[in-house]
Amino acid sequence: MDRHQVPVEKISIVRQGPNHTEIRPVKPDSGLRQRADIIFAYLGTISDVDGIDHLFRALHHLDQEFGHKDWLCVLVGPADGAEEYQVLAAELGISDRTWFTGYMPNEQWVKVVSTADIGVEPEPFNSLTDISTCNKLMDYMALGLPSVVYDLHENRITAGEAALYARPNDEMDMARQFAALIENPSLRSQLGRIGRKRVENHLAWKHQKNFLLNLYASITHDSWAFDID
Repeated sequence: MDRHQVPVEKISIVRQGPNHTEIRPVKPDSGLRQRADIIFAYLGTISDVDGIDHLFRALHHLDQEFGHKDWLCVLVGPADGAEEYQVLAAELGISDRTWFTGYMPNEQWVKVVSTADIGVEPEPFNSLTDISTCNKLMDYMALGLPSVVYDLHENRITAGEAALYARPNDEMDMARQFAALIENPSLRSQLGRIGRKRVENHLAWKHQKNFLLNLYASITHDSWAFDID
């Protein structure tokens, strides 16, 4: 709208919502569950733009300033320069509590993330991330997982009340939100239920696909509209 002056009535939004029948909570991995009292999950490609450095420094603050040390952070996904982040984790004294799994197919990562207690989305604020939707956030919600994210415009639109929001790019405040969820299991459950319901009722692909099909209908000037279950 700003860049090309496209009128709002000519804009359609189609979200890449998760398939809630496939991305759903499953029985936790008992071996993983025994590794720590609290398990954080990061899901997705790991690169410079994803805020892994923010996440690791927030976990360091969680350890040092908030006194929570019995945790494990599982990072699921292909890593661009994992060695760099492993060095950072070692410098921060948290390498023994971070696990890079590498790529996992759906059936594997769904089980891993279902085992976690808190989903993390550490992308810092910039002009792109503020208006970009992160699929991982919807996946956490589909799995009934509460999330901690920076307070970005699109994060608010996606997660609503299913997440706790840290001040943008404030790693200490992100650690503070981690501590709030660790110390309040009932809040974790509440946010998880809100997120799963939000996916089922609004964000799931079964809802979003109709926006796409109706867009095709409008482009081809068909007089009918789709409403497919």
